[in-house]
Amino acid sequence: MGRWVQRGAQTWWAIVQRQMESGLSQVAFCAAEGLSVSSVQNWKWKFVREGRFSQAPPAPGAPWFAELAVPETEGEPEPADVPAPLAWQIELELGGGVVLRIHRTESC
Repeated sequence: MGRWVQRGAQTWWAIVQRQMESGLSQVAFCAAEGLSVSSVQNWKWKFVREGRFSQAPPAPGAPWFAELAVPETEGEPEPADVPAPLAWQIELELGGGVVLRIHRTESC
C-alpha cells in the first residue's frame, strides 16, 4: 500500500480535471496515478455539490449523452448554381480506444 499524502482542494480539483480530460475511467486513471478511487469519487462529488460543474459528471460506466444538431434545410430551394451538399463524416474519440463514427451520404 502506498504512503498517505494529504492534498488540498486545489490539488484535488486539478486531479479531478485531469481524470475527466484523460478519457480514462476513474479506476484506470487512479491505477496509473497511484490514487484511491474512492478519494477521487468523493472529491468529484464534493465539487458537484459546490456547483463547480454545470452538470454532474457521469458515474463510472454510465452513458453520457450530448446533443448534436444539424441545421434543417428542407423546404429551402437551392440555387441552380450551388452544388449538392457533400457527404459528411464525424468522428468522436471517446477514450479507451473507442471511436464513434457518423456518416451521411450525399443528399438525393
